[in-house]
Amino acid sequence: MEYGEVGQGRRGSRAAWLVRPLMLALLMALVATGCRQDPVIEPSGRTVKVGVIGPFSGPDAFVGKSGLEGVEVALSHHPLLANGDRVELLVEDDLGQPEETVEALERLDDKGVAAVILLSRSNSALFLADRRHWKKIPVVVTTASHPALTETSPHFVQLTFDDAFQSAVAALFLRDELLLERAAVISDPDDEHSRFLAENFVERFGEANGVVVQHLVLPDKTMDLREPLANLQREDVQVLYVPARAGLLLHVAGSLREMGWQPVIMTSDGLLSEIMLKHQDKLGLIDGVMATDMHSSLLMKTAYGEDISGLFLEQEREYGSTFTILGSEGASILVQALDRCRPPYEPQDVQRQLRMTRSFEGFSGPLSIGRDGKAIRPVYVNTMRGQKLEFMVKVY
Repeated sequence: MEYGEVGQGRRGSRAAWLVRPLMLALLMALVATGCRQDPVIEPSGRTVKVGVIGPFSGPDAFVGKSGLEGVEVALSHHPLLANGDRVELLVEDDLGQPEETVEALERLDDKGVAAVILLSRSNSALFLADRRHWKKIPVVVTTASHPALTETSPHFVQLTFDDAFQSAVAALFLRDELLLERAAVISDPDDEHSRFLAENFVERFGEANGVVVQHLVLPDKTMDLREPLANLQREDVQVLYVPARAGLLLHVAGSLREMGWQPVIMTSDGLLSEIMLKHQDKLGLIDGVMATDMHSSLLMKTAYGEDISGLFLEQEREYGSTFTILGSEGASILVQALDRCRPPYEPQDVQRQLRMTRSFEGFSGPLSIGRDGKAIRPVYVNTMRGQKLEFMVKVY
């Protein structure tokens, strides 16, 4: 594991850190320098159908809507394939429910899509990856990060780093850089993403000679946490790892404030974006909370990132977040894969080209897709300060 730029922190026992203080601005506040002029492509009059599945209603609607805006902005950047074919989006709402995700894929299969962009979380993605639900349609997974996805289905391409990598980064950053020795973990047993992150963190923190005092599994997200948290405080716990949904994280943070206890808190990908989108009135509760994530928007953007940021602002989009950036990257990677295929865009050809993605110019740096369908990209560690995110470190 190689550590890159660091915004804050001390020299750890296992890695050299390059100090580079940065203040993070949100995607919606980015100022673009203008889009590049691409060669003019003559429309062919043909279309290639691409499905999009995500939660566009229900409690996770912000994830789907934010991701879809990224997809649409990316396609406005490249509306035509190199041969002039136009991408036609067919959008299906899965309500954030795994069974609905499967039904959405079946409807898209009937409509003859060349590929699907999946914006849903790990529970839905894992259910769709089950052999019983295979449709031999290439699926670009933008948000779900469970490591079993590409291991279970040969049709999936995973755009995020997987949970094994990000939980290891969290454990080693806390142990080796912040020199914290005693941790507790709080997770949601109903969320596959949360459960895997918690279990892997416990293992990796222990391997780094840290002590996990307790792993609290909370099936009841509304239970009174003051007593179990007070027990952790008496056990000299220094850091809480909380890879959970925003509601549970805010419940933990609110309980800590009532107690007057201020341990270090680390959470996982997308959580800070979720709170900034859905719970702006609660931002004060998570001041100082750290999180692993796919992006850190104060870093210098690539030309692609400048273009996407400019189009987002120009089109007056609403839901700018990590999910938006992942949606744009997923759509652009799929367009490049389709460019390398010939009509009628057979699924096996599209899938092969997706897994041959090398050094794609992502939003803030290059990323590749391995032959196993997993993305090769860095993990960022950010922290919430006031109403902004601050970049801390990038880990390769």
